[in-house]
Amino acid sequence: MIRSVPFSLLASMFLIFPVALTTPAPVFAATDGANGAPSSNPQNTLRQSTDRSETQHQFTQERKAQIWRLSQTEWNRYETLMQGMHGYRSQQLDPLTLLGIEARTDEERQRYAEQLARIEHDRVERLLAFQRAYDDAFARLYPNEQAIADDTSLRRTAETDTLAQTLLQNGQRPRVFTALERCAACDRTVRRLVSQVTSGVLAALDIYVVGASNDDAIRDWAQSLSIPADRVRRGHITLNHAPDGIGQNDLPRVLGTTVGTRE
Repeated sequence: MIRSVPFSLLASMFLIFPVALTTPAPVFAATDGANGAPSSNPQNTLRQSTDRSETQHQFTQERKAQIWRLSQTEWNRYETLMQGMHGYRSQQLDPLTLLGIEARTDEERQRYAEQLARIEHDRVERLLAFQRAYDDAFARLYPNEQAIADDTSLRRTAETDTLAQTLLQNGQRPRVFTALERCAACDRTVRRLVSQVTSGVLAALDIYVVGASNDDAIRDWAQSLSIPADRVRRGHITLNHAPDGIGQNDLPRVLGTTVGTRE
């Protein structure tokens, strides 16, 4: 059985706005006097419920500000910006990016840029560390199986992650995008890159196949090109479903290496 690499497990770890898991306080009716009888004034109950809601809202706001390493004043400004036109146009922008775009001074813009760079660098390092641990675990538990990764979940993470997108496009591991069939130039490019892995010229290679409807199609294609299964099992070569939207005319495409993309 071919197992997909569970990048979807990572997506839930990196929400832009983590929601504090708080249990609402029970609402008790207000009482009159020492006998503890329920109050006949509904405004008292409404006022107490409103006070509790405001307290919980304040806690949530403070927590969100801490996550992004912002002061309460900075978070309030971000919320003010989101209530305007930015809230309509910039739903996907994180607080630091929006504050940086709307910075009032060059110093403020630089500070937000550096703050975001540090946060995203730390996050991507954790993501990659977990993926390496998963790859090792998969190879140890299923040494005779080829892992074919579905790129969909990874792309969802990268779409809102500038640093991750840069790593995907310019990483040290070469990446080749190829067609499943009817592309002689693709086959030649893949064979050349695979031979460079087996000869030691390249340390690793990630192959993304366009037009494959299932894992079996990729496995059969890999066998037809004599891609060494042992290299796949050890993670030197990975087989992946390509993202949607890549046309046949764009292939073959090679990223992260100086090897020519076309023949």
